[in-house]
Amino acid sequence: MAYSGTLVVSDQANGVLVATGAATEIGSISGMLAAVEALTTPLLEQMARFARWLTGMILLFSRPTPRPRGGERHWSRYINGIFD
Repeated sequence: MAYSGTLVVSDQANGVLVATGAATEIGSISGMLAAVEALTTPLLEQMARFARWLTGMILLFSRPTPRPRGGERHWSRYINGIFD
């Protein structure tokens, strides 16, 4: 009997399918993992709060890219002004 995920390099064999999906060993492990409660520690809560704050700051201080006026010459002046 070979389990799902069994690696076979080469050879020939005959097999019989005995279970699929949730009835397999991997399926039962998946079911057990789904029943586990999510762990929320104070550190995870603090990290989530910081991530929301950082996202807000990035959105607050970001600005849209200026629209080109005058074709490509405008963009080259803009880019040269940044990197000079």
